[in-house]
Amino acid sequence: MSDLARFTADPAVEDLGPGGFQAAPAWVVVEPVEIGAAGRTMTQAWTKVEGTTRMRLNTSLLHLRPADDPLGRDTEKVASAGDRVTELVVEVSPSGALARSVRIPALVVHHNSSDISVDSLSDLKAANLRLSVAAASGGPFGAPIHTVPALPQRNAIPEQLGGASFHGNVLHLPDVVADSLLITVVDSDDPADFEPLMFSHGDVRVFRAPSPIGLSVVGPDGQEQFALPGSFTDATSADLTAVMKRYLGNLPADAPPSASIRIEVDTVGELSTCWSTTGEVLERPIEERLSVSAEGIPTQVVLPPPVPAVPAIRTITNLTVLHLGMELHPVSDPLPDAGASLTGPVVSDTTVVRALPPDALVGHEIKRIAVLGWPMSDTDLRLEVLGATATVAGLAAPNKRERPAIIWFDINDTPTVDGPVEISLTAPRGSFAWVAGPEPLVRVAVGSPPEGKSVSVGGIQVDLVGEETFLAGVHLAGPPGAPSGGSSPVGWPVETNQFAEVRLSNTNVEYNAVGEVP
Repeated sequence: MSDLARFTADPAVEDLGPGGFQAAPAWVVVEPVEIGAAGRTMTQAWTKVEGTTRMRLNTSLLHLRPADDPLGRDTEKVASAGDRVTELVVEVSPSGALARSVRIPALVVHHNSSDISVDSLSDLKAANLRLSVAAASGGPFGAPIHTVPALPQRNAIPEQLGGASFHGNVLHLPDVVADSLLITVVDSDDPADFEPLMFSHGDVRVFRAPSPIGLSVVGPDGQEQFALPGSFTDATSADLTAVMKRYLGNLPADAPPSASIRIEVDTVGELSTCWSTTGEVLERPIEERLSVSAEGIPTQVVLPPPVPAVPAIRTITNLTVLHLGMELHPVSDPLPDAGASLTGPVVSDTTVVRALPPDALVGHEIKRIAVLGWPMSDTDLRLEVLGATATVAGLAAPNKRERPAIIWFDINDTPTVDGPVEISLTAPRGSFAWVAGPEPLVRVAVGSPPEGKSVSVGGIQVDLVGEETFLAGVHLAGPPGAPSGGSSPVGWPVETNQFAEVRLSNTNVEYNAVGEVP
């Protein structure tokens, strides 16, 4: 990832699908780095999110561009000054590198009793002289491969042995592959008549082409993903998307996700590199079915542990809502605020009665009734309404003062309400502090069909179509991250006045993959 500092980027917008959009870089390459015999390893790493077991991404591209240097890289002095020699042999280092230019200072040709200073093509032409270049790779020198100036056209035979130039004491070559070069000076335009002339020169230096030869890219799985034989001369990109998706599809349980690639070359060279990966998302698939019962108050489907500190981007799940045939009636008392000073009658074997507004429930069928308060010891409760009796047994006193309990009674076989309703509560065993405000607080569930009703789950509204409503592949918000220093559960909020069971299955929670900077 440190190579990213060697690039500047113009933002371009890339569609990431349902997850949204992300700025994708259009890379401008600078500062080449040398790739030696050991190759170059590049690593991308991301911060671990608890519970995530796999990672997906959109693209992973390795951008490569050859180094741009008209002269080439100096390989230090390769030949000492020579006086009145007929040939100049220079070694190309490292072996197998491309020779791009040769600096021959103080070149003087001794010809026809004259000492001719030569430092450019025009000097050669003026004296009717020619530099001849031959190459050797693992054997003797062959015939000339370049001359400066090139051999002229002869009748139908075009100009030959061109491609090289000479100016400023530098012999420029078209990236010659050779272990060594043989440079001579001749005064003929016919190779058959080439006879080396005597010349003198200063210390000679060879400059190699900066680009490597035989470039390949080894993926994070150790397999070659890209290969370019020969000299690397044009910018290109290696698409690592498929191998990265496979490699990051199963993450180690504890270690942060990371992946390394290696650039290898046959011959040392320099190039600019940038490994850009977009759309990285950490995923936590949840195999078990998650559920919660909604009873007319806000609740949530709880995320099982571990609960990361960071919020999720979204959750993709199959959502089922089972309607239980009832809804919370508006006559129900609101829940008291947390921390409020709460009082009310104590229910024992003496009955306490709560009368509802006379016409509040007319036309409805009562299904359930709840009372709010605290058992003061091991307690049994009996509730009577419209001639029906319901009981709840074995209530235990809380260990500490908590929010009032909501104790529901199932009401069976009651007629449709046609008049005033009174609710009577008795404690045959123990006692119960029934919270009042100022009347004793009750919640009433009445019969209701599901059609036309809705449930809000994780930020989306689910319109109910029957007793069971199923939605496949829905996108829920969150869940949020764990509160700092808190132990409260987190999950997907459920809000409705309906009584229903909300189930999540085939759930996949997604988190932003945050890159680590080495």
